[in-house]
Amino acid sequence: MNPAYLVRRLGLFVLTVAVGVTAVFLLTRLAPGDPIEAKAIALEAQAGNSGGDIGPIVEAYREKFQLDGPLHIQYLTYLTNLLRGDMGYSMTNYPATVRDKISAAMPWSIGLATVTTVVAMLFGSLVGALIAWRRSLLVVQATLPVLMVTAAVPFFLFGLVLQFFLGVHWKVLPTAFGVDPGFIVGWNVETLWQLTKHAVLPATSVIVASTGLWGLGMRAMMVTTAGEDYMVLADAKGLKERRIFLVYAVRNILLPQTTSFALSLASVVGGLLLVEIVFNYPGIGLLLRNAIGESDYFMIQGVTLITIFAVALALFVMDLLYPLIDPRISYDRT
Repeated sequence: MNPAYLVRRLGLFVLTVAVGVTAVFLLTRLAPGDPIEAKAIALEAQAGNSGGDIGPIVEAYREKFQLDGPLHIQYLTYLTNLLRGDMGYSMTNYPATVRDKISAAMPWSIGLATVTTVVAMLFGSLVGALIAWRRSLLVVQATLPVLMVTAAVPFFLFGLVLQFFLGVHWKVLPTAFGVDPGFIVGWNVETLWQLTKHAVLPATSVIVASTGLWGLGMRAMMVTTAGEDYMVLADAKGLKERRIFLVYAVRNILLPQTTSFALSLASVVGGLLLVEIVFNYPGIGLLLRNAIGESDYFMIQGVTLITIFAVALALFVMDLLYPLIDPRISYDRT
């Protein structure tokens, strides 16, 4: 790989993250209202007190959260803290830090979203390719309307349907949480069973909806590829049908699917927001929803930053992997 391109791409990655960090900082700081004061008023009302002087409390917390200085000083302090891995404190769960809360929620989101993304991508791509393949079975081609329906229905709606029938009506699977209330997670078989049975419904809702999107995308690219000259030549040479399908057709349309797959994996860092809310699943999505509802200023900021970094990193890694996936791609200057 051309070293100059690698340096440019690394610079673009750093620039993307820097712009994202700056945008998040400005949007949160320049938004109307004072989050510290709003939180103090909400806590005062929750405690049943009103009319007291909360000014000293607000000022003390502004100083504690480093929000009492000029905007440019706040920005420099913010960058310095980020470089040390410090994303601040959770306003709702003080003295817990944002990093601790995200670290606790991240494994739930990564486990759920990674499995569902991989399964949906592999199964959906295979079905989509077979639907468009000229010699596939009619029963396979007849699944196209099913893919169109599943692609049009959002994750959370499937989740609600599954939750009602399998969780409420038939009581086959739990409808909420990552494990049973009061269960202590450990390295044992019981924990594995708890994690599995609680993840079945949210995972199924995501896989069903995502399979349609992957399948329709693969079908569209397969139809385009079927008329290429190399496909006609392979058929004229009398190659085996399986070889033509896998080596000449599927392999040449994997690049767009791989890019979408990388972006989908990057999005797992942000969690499956609506699905996690529906099933009260303790991932990043639910953490973000609770932070928004509780006006947890720094938690919202931390989750957004993690998502921006993950997407930028995924794009950077994919750029480096493209020549390995498709030998026709080269970054060397000729």
